[in-house]
Amino acid sequence: MVRFFIICLSFFASFTAEASSIDHTFKLYNELLGAYVSPGEKEGISVNLVDYDAWAKDSRHKSAMIQIKKADPLALKSVEETIAFWINTYNLLTIDLVIQKKESQSIRNLGGLFGNPWDNFKWQIGPKSYTLNDIEHSILRTLNEPRIHFALNCASLSCPDLAPEAYSAEKIYTTLDIKTKNFMNNPTKGMVVTEKSGTSHVELSQIFKWYRDDFSSIEKFITKYTNVKNIYIDSYIKYNWNLNKRK
Repeated sequence: MVRFFIICLSFFASFTAEASSIDHTFKLYNELLGAYVSPGEKEGISVNLVDYDAWAKDSRHKSAMIQIKKADPLALKSVEETIAFWINTYNLLTIDLVIQKKESQSIRNLGGLFGNPWDNFKWQIGPKSYTLNDIEHSILRTLNEPRIHFALNCASLSCPDLAPEAYSAEKIYTTLDIKTKNFMNNPTKGMVVTEKSGTSHVELSQIFKWYRDDFSSIEKFITKYTNVKNIYIDSYIKYNWNLNKRK
């Protein structure tokens, strides 16, 4: 009995040590982003495009996924680490989903008749399994940081761009500022402004409609990141769900 107890303790200690290891640099994922993400234009939208076919053939993807599965989120020590870790994880898992299912047109095709891809698939990360919606809604959105919406990428043309580098805890707020400004100032999917009699009539990304409650004031948020004033929200830009695939 004592020997069995010791064996169990050793196994638990081994699992804990292995699971708690987090590569905060996301080194392999960062290398993949640098190799297969680049700016371009598709269907009239300025967007960072992804070479999913080449990414799928790169052995670093499998290794990056193994690292994610071994990571223990309980080892995250700060809000900054939490935000960076889960944004990187969400974006990597989204790429993994597209690759594993060999989707070539739209991530929405993976939802089936009555489901959606953000709830239909789970990944083991440390001791728990998570869907994409678990990560976005149950973790990231609870941190009261609306700029995360401009860092998460849903593998679609109208989504905020997939960054060509991994997010880091040390620079997370500065980077979120940059990504928010880049998205808001992209008239092909972030915001279109038409001046009429001293009023800025704006057409916004659907993100502001879907997550309205996450912004204390959409008008103030727009002014902060674009310097557009006297705002009147006219409508929302049609969302293009086609895959942000380079080829």
